[in-house]
Amino acid sequence: MFDPEPIPADSEVRQLPNVFLSPHIASFSQLCGPRFFTFMVDELERFFGGHETMFDITPRGLANRRGLSSA
Repeated sequence: MFDPEPIPADSEVRQLPNVFLSPHIASFSQLCGPRFFTFMVDELERFFGGHETMFDITPRGLANRRGLSSA
């Protein structure tokens, strides 16, 4: 978790080559945790395997991740 969240567009963290940013999960529990990681790994395998991903980022979500969202 970062403060502030979302991370500002000019944050140094966004430029680090050894960092992978993932969405914040407010209520990470034993029930949803394993499922989230399964989805995440499946998506990464699809992406790096050249296959269509199932959970694409919307323009609004992308703007939010870049710290540009006004909402």
